[in-house]
Amino acid sequence: MMRFYRKLIALMVSFFPLAGSAENVWYGYYDGEEQLSEFGTGLGEAYDCAAFFAGDIGVASGKAISKVRFTLQGTRDMTGLRVWLSTKLPKSAADSDLGVYDVDISTVADGLPVEVGLPQQCWVPESGIYVGYSFQTTDPFPLLTTRSETTVPDEFYMKTTTSYPEWIDFSQYKYGNLAMEILLEGDTYANAVQVISVPEIVSFPGSDVVIPVRMVNYGTEGVSEIEYTLVEDGGEPQVVTRKLDRNVAQPKEEFIVNLDFPALDGMGISYKDLTVTKVNGCRNEMEEYAHGRGALITILKNAPRTTVMEEFTGTWCGWCPRGIAGMEALSSDFGGNFIGIAIHGGDDPMVIDDYSEILSSVENFPSCRLDREVSGDPFFGSTYGLGSEPSYGIRSDVETQLQKMTPAAVMLASEWTDGDRTGIRVSSAVKLQYPRQDAPDYGISYVICADGLRGEGNSWWQNNDFSLPMAQGYKDDPYLGRFTEAGSRIRDIAYDDVAIAAYGIDNGLDMSPVSSWDDGNWVDVDSRALDISGNGLVQDKERLSVVAMIVDRHSGRIVNAVKARVGERNSSDVSSVEGTEPAVAEAVYDLSGRRVARPSSGIFIVRYSDGRIRKIMSN
Repeated sequence: MMRFYRKLIALMVSFFPLAGSAENVWYGYYDGEEQLSEFGTGLGEAYDCAAFFAGDIGVASGKAISKVRFTLQGTRDMTGLRVWLSTKLPKSAADSDLGVYDVDISTVADGLPVEVGLPQQCWVPESGIYVGYSFQTTDPFPLLTTRSETTVPDEFYMKTTTSYPEWIDFSQYKYGNLAMEILLEGDTYANAVQVISVPEIVSFPGSDVVIPVRMVNYGTEGVSEIEYTLVEDGGEPQVVTRKLDRNVAQPKEEFIVNLDFPALDGMGISYKDLTVTKVNGCRNEMEEYAHGRGALITILKNAPRTTVMEEFTGTWCGWCPRGIAGMEALSSDFGGNFIGIAIHGGDDPMVIDDYSEILSSVENFPSCRLDREVSGDPFFGSTYGLGSEPSYGIRSDVETQLQKMTPAAVMLASEWTDGDRTGIRVSSAVKLQYPRQDAPDYGISYVICADGLRGEGNSWWQNNDFSLPMAQGYKDDPYLGRFTEAGSRIRDIAYDDVAIAAYGIDNGLDMSPVSSWDDGNWVDVDSRALDISGNGLVQDKERLSVVAMIVDRHSGRIVNAVKARVGERNSSDVSSVEGTEPAVAEAVYDLSGRRVARPSSGIFIVRYSDGRIRKIMSN
């Protein structure tokens, strides 16, 4: 797919000026000194390529595009070259909603920049803009891309007639960025840094802790030094100047600044407020976006962790059987410490609207996110696309997630709301491993999952590219081998772990107010009824489960999770279930989920100190 392209080294100075005047700047995701690589499918076909430029904040915010500049090869037999601008990735260049412009192919030479002036300026909308070009060629490797290790996400989208008929963000596979720039009209930032996140880090007493602060460069001068103020627990501000290990040259390039702190002597939380005030010795021009608050949490006992894999799949997706194999193997290997949720997207009969916001950010099928911290392939893992394809590499990623410390456990009870089983009553409790007076920025999310889903018609058949000759190399693979003999369309298939409904899935539902958190005690945080009466994906009510997830709204990650069959209870804190102390009744609820002082007559739900939840009859 890619070959190294060495002929452009002498052209870099003329092609890649990073900055112009304050009102006129060329902007692209490479530093002007990188060698370029040939890229292509190996076939002669039609290509659509694009890069995304954010419009809400940053370099392109409030600016207008007047020119587009890019470099190609294979132009001798190239036809139909067009430049286009669009608020979304279009089906074809003609579908672009902000402009389509034909380019005279006689003005384009291999390996030399072509500059296309727009008939009228195009303002970058707040939602951002895709800038792309399209063409037909017989050259097997017509594209030129950067080879930087600091590949910027969203800056190399591609689809082709045959090989990749759907848009794919190839930058996530470290293939570099498109050799393309846009000319921006308007004032731009020279020295600007945004703070993305200052996380909450969990540690044991007596250890030295590193808090990784994520930042992003939005200035044309890059970042070699920052000055920041640090306030710990509301104390006096400390002013710190920090030289970076490397110069962050690319606009929109993310980087990490590690802050070292000693852990507390005992359980507790220490807050860290950070604001980047200067960049390269100059005022930070994005100081209003340069603040973040994190914390160092010290615990004496770690809460057992359950890892959630949200897998993005589809019946139309020929390579998605490897996601099925990965989910099955992980469930077998890790049992209750692993929760897999299959989220179907595209033209698929199991798609649900509840996951539409998250699906809108998914560019590749199959793919997955572990605890919303690690992205990768649901079978090969996070290293897929870096030149290696370890069979079942996702196992290593899950093991890494399970080894991370977490300060919270979650408990879930689920019962049918009525005899007809038209709804599910869920009740959740959370236990922190340290005392806290304020409420952690957590939300609670629920997903109803179904096993054994089947359907009639070819939309339910699973496409299977592993049956093709190009996939016969997997014939002896212990996990994927069975798919090489299954045919290109798998008809007799039952789908497991399918998300059929979700609640608060993007950022979590508000948890019940809690005045304070004592370490080691369960706190009731939510109780509600989930209506499934009109859900067409409910096929067998005996095969439904509910997943409850604690979502950290500050970072977006999943702190911990638990899964329970409807009619059962479960807890991520397995140590409480295995405890030897006598269990006592901690809380009593009526069938509507309201907590009561003591049961009178009727049926009640009792939660015990060892995590068990039982239904009792009281006279």
